[in-house]
Amino acid sequence: MAHTGDWAMLQRFWCLVLTTGALVACGSTPAADATADAGATDAASADSPPPFHAPTCDPTRTPIVFAHGFLAAGDTWALQFQRFVENGHCPERLFAFDWNSLTQDLTAPTLELDAFIDSVTRTTGAAQVDLVGHSAGGGLGYAYLADADRAKKVRRYAHVASFHEDGPAGPNGKTPTLNLWSDGDLVAGAGDITAATNDKIPGIDHYSVATSAPSFVALWQFFDDGTPPAVTDVRPDDVLTLNGKALTLGENSPELGADVTVWALDAQGAHRDAVPAFTAKLGADGHFGPFSATPGVSYAFVVKSAAADKPPITYFRPPFTRSDALVYLRTLPSADSLAGTLLAVVPFDDKATVLIVFSASRAIITGQDSLTVDGTQIATPDLADAKHTAIAFFVFDADSNGKSDGTPVALFQSFAFLSGVDQYLTPTGTTPIAVVLNGRQVNVPHQPSKTVGPVVVVFP
Repeated sequence: MAHTGDWAMLQRFWCLVLTTGALVACGSTPAADATADAGATDAASADSPPPFHAPTCDPTRTPIVFAHGFLAAGDTWALQFQRFVENGHCPERLFAFDWNSLTQDLTAPTLELDAFIDSVTRTTGAAQVDLVGHSAGGGLGYAYLADADRAKKVRRYAHVASFHEDGPAGPNGKTPTLNLWSDGDLVAGAGDITAATNDKIPGIDHYSVATSAPSFVALWQFFDDGTPPAVTDVRPDDVLTLNGKALTLGENSPELGADVTVWALDAQGAHRDAVPAFTAKLGADGHFGPFSATPGVSYAFVVKSAAADKPPITYFRPPFTRSDALVYLRTLPSADSLAGTLLAVVPFDDKATVLIVFSASRAIITGQDSLTVDGTQIATPDLADAKHTAIAFFVFDADSNGKSDGTPVALFQSFAFLSGVDQYLTPTGTTPIAVVLNGRQVNVPHQPSKTVGPVVVVFP
């Protein structure tokens, strides 16, 4: 069967970037080693729903390699990793492949994916892997499987919220292919693929097709010969282990020599303790952790690049409920990349706080969701229209006039998945900035965005 091919797939994505501005989430780095989920340990909490108790996993299950979409990263798959572990898939047999999806030539990513899969089979002793590709990762999946020798390494392939293809993946369409799509996906606009296993999930957005519980059910059943999973909820765990990566946005190069510092926070978003909960200097692959976290406690992750011209970036999140090995920290990309050009309009100076809100599992849509920053509604028709499919909101003083105009930032609005709004947030203050998404509140400090750095709030 015909497949997209290296150049054709990227040309379609770049055509969307230039016309409708389609961007798919936020990225990670090509790597020859594998990022395995650390999983979770037994819990004894009496919370409702019942606490997570890791079942005895099956070490004979085929390892799964997940490839993210354009400008996305391995943390796209965090919820799905947890669901697979909940159902008895060994965490050390789940792998996130991080690649530079900004390239218009898939030659290098295809070779990197091949090396990654070889690493997985060496590590696990498995003869083959199952492969999942979301959005641009789906184009990469088809390009990878077009080669007969590479296709022999893949048992089954899942094409998730990606562009329509003429038939299943692999030479002559011989690789068993799941095509997972939604009529609510206003980016890829996919439909059934002839001779593939097609699963349409109604009414969910482009990013949710990768992260939702119904999508997990479809993936599990496809990889497990139709057997339904036992559970789909991500249940709480009273022993938490966290680790992840720090990578440049878009290009996804590891932040070599960067320092990561993790602070436990009080209810106001300030440091709870005099010393950090965890510190690390990053090596060649950008990994940090693991470290033990306390249930019910929020943490701030500060990543400080070794490059003197890059400000630190602080990540805030609601308290973790489950162990997570896919905690990703994006850092500022090079100025000449697409992501760098976009961020060049953000004034990283000490005159104001720069705030970024990232919804890590689905789009924020006006009329469906509420997102407020310091009491100001951000999920407006101008910023969060369903067609825009926004998952990241950049809140900053766009014209540097010390005032909140509430107007959209034109460059951000030209890209799907991203929104920008002119809202002035003072760089100093004792009252925290309240960021509230659908009733979930994260308090963050005012801070100058050059010397202390921008603030990122992540809602899982």
